[in-house]
Amino acid sequence: MFTLDSTIDSIQNSKKTFVNQYVTDAAIAKNLNEMVDAQTAYVKSVVKTGQKAAEQIGNEILNAQQEVTKTAKTAVEQMVNNAVIKDLNEKITKDFVESFWKDAFKWTQPAAGTAKNSKATA
Repeated sequence: MFTLDSTIDSIQNSKKTFVNQYVTDAAIAKNLNEMVDAQTAYVKSVVKTGQKAAEQIGNEILNAQQEVTKTAKTAVEQMVNNAVIKDLNEKITKDFVESFWKDAFKWTQPAAGTAKNSKATA
């Protein structure tokens, strides 16, 4: 698996190899290699801190997103279960049904009854 530590080690080992091949004074080469080792430790520490920070930020974003989702779900459930909204919905439905049937039968004529309204003359 690719890790930043292996990349850092590769670069820093290249520096040490360069120092060992081209610096002939042993004391100077030793000091330069110690500086490279210090750089290696520092860079690895920075990378590790950055990775931990990115992980923590990612976790916080995920937690916040879950909290927003939970809050939105609760708000929707409260709105759906709200008595005022239920009453309004029932009123709208009732008004629609009543107005529909009122308009549907507005133009119809009742059938002529068979009741005896006239007197027979003989």
